[in-house]
Amino acid sequence: MKWLIALVLVCPSVAAVAQTESKYEWSKVVSSTGFSSPQFVGPDKDIAWIDSAGYSIVDPATGVVKLSFPARGATGEIWMAKDKSLVRYGTRQGLATYDLKAAKVTFKDDWRGPAAFSADGKHIAVALSDRVLVANDKLESDWSIEGASRPEFTSDGQYLATYDNSKGELTVVSTETKKALVVVKTANPGPVWTDGDGVFVAEANTVWSVASGEAKKVLSHPEGRARVESVAGDYVLFSTQRGSEVWRLSDGAKAWANEVDASKGALLMSDGKTALYAGSFAVVCETDGGKVKDILGVSGTPTSCEVSPDARYGYVKMLAQSAQYLVLCDMNTRKTVGILPTRDERPVFLKGGKLAHFSGKGIEMVDLSTMKTEHTGPWGDSFLAASSDGRILAVAPRSGHDLYLVDSATMRPLSHGSLSGPMDLALDSDGRTVAVTDSGVVRILPADTLSDTVKSKGQSGYRKGIFFVSGAKLLALISSEGFVGQQRNVLAFMDTTSGVVEATQVPAEFLHASPDRTKVAVITGQSLSVFQVPNAKYLGAVGMGVYGLRDGAPMPSGRAIWFGGETRMGVARLEMPKPKE
Repeated sequence: MKWLIALVLVCPSVAAVAQTESKYEWSKVVSSTGFSSPQFVGPDKDIAWIDSAGYSIVDPATGVVKLSFPARGATGEIWMAKDKSLVRYGTRQGLATYDLKAAKVTFKDDWRGPAAFSADGKHIAVALSDRVLVANDKLESDWSIEGASRPEFTSDGQYLATYDNSKGELTVVSTETKKALVVVKTANPGPVWTDGDGVFVAEANTVWSVASGEAKKVLSHPEGRARVESVAGDYVLFSTQRGSEVWRLSDGAKAWANEVDASKGALLMSDGKTALYAGSFAVVCETDGGKVKDILGVSGTPTSCEVSPDARYGYVKMLAQSAQYLVLCDMNTRKTVGILPTRDERPVFLKGGKLAHFSGKGIEMVDLSTMKTEHTGPWGDSFLAASSDGRILAVAPRSGHDLYLVDSATMRPLSHGSLSGPMDLALDSDGRTVAVTDSGVVRILPADTLSDTVKSKGQSGYRKGIFFVSGAKLLALISSEGFVGQQRNVLAFMDTTSGVVEATQVPAEFLHASPDRTKVAVITGQSLSVFQVPNAKYLGAVGMGVYGLRDGAPMPSGRAIWFGGETRMGVARLEMPKPKE
């Protein structure tokens, strides 16, 4: 029997280092590390972006990487020929032409700087140190604009916009007459585009029509600090202090908004129905109502992930620009169902498609089918745990010394107890017993009284990541072993009736049990190991070298595990034969 592990990995080019033979098969890209300059390219209108490895060209419908190649020092735009024979892009080494069939790159050495291309490839503009050079598709110099930088063509190639930093002037030039259509004084130049007979430029939070040779204001965001990030057809993407908003030029009305940071974003439209927004998050959105359709990426640090008991939903918690978000996915379709701002240590799934988490306003219960908050509890940032049937929720606020058992349907407390310094907590399957790590000691408490019955024996220093396994008789946890200054965290098991703790020699930084509690996934910065419960039998491991693993989430069967890396997330398939007996 083969193990099937669906991974959220660090990098597609990393070869697996496992204790058994393994094979990676990429099925979908969910993210890229440090990507920038997303844009549609080529006849198939694929998405291209620059990441730490170079250029990636991705199918926007499936998220599958169709082509990737190294592009050292790449800057500006990328252009692909209609017959997909070559691509061109600017680099610090010169204008690069990459022959896709021969996998060979050549450089125009004297054209070093960001490049822009008209959609048909007939015009190329390169920002040199003292001017913008305009050339034809045969790489022959045609004309130049002195003192200019930041070249950008309109999609039809009829106009070229450049910016003079010393004068603070945005100039729009006709590529046919090579004469300036308009000069706009601005310190905050934005995108330039054509729409029908109109020519538009963006400046700070304002859109201007310049077709007549003078600038006329057609749309201005009411928030002074808002900024036009990009434009697609009739839609304009603004970044605001609250997040991102899309407005329509035709009637000056807001189309949709969300609380995802829009800085350095791009709104790109391939068919008039689907748009790509890329910033701190990259998601594919339906333009009608701004509903999240599917996730393509998250540019942030994954801090935890989890799968619901019925394997219907999963979340990845992300830290991006000092804000935390839950990216919620449908595990069957791998579609994103929503993105929630959160401040919780570890949100918990409940049966019936519910999620409990701390939003900053209180403990919220969210219906994942509608992404609507059903009700909110009065507690602040808390450790949370739930019984397997989802009826009982354990809440331990960080700021106090309280422990509550709560009816999840009403958020009304059922019982109350006291703690000293909670680190994590767990409920057994029927919600009758609570386990808490409290000031380094594990305490076992009956749900009706929440008073001590058993405490862990032996060395203190038990950390977060505790799970009941084998009913309520055994607790899996992380224990700190060794002397002060030489401690390490290892996997341990506690007998909940005697308090005896038996530590293994297995290093552990994160710990997850499958919802059926038959397997435990132990995660360190470099590896993930799976153990059978209750005999702690080793089942297999995957090593990731120097790339740090952050957290994991086993599926109910224990055969599939998500886990996230520090800098990159993706979806892959790893087939790993079961180790011999």
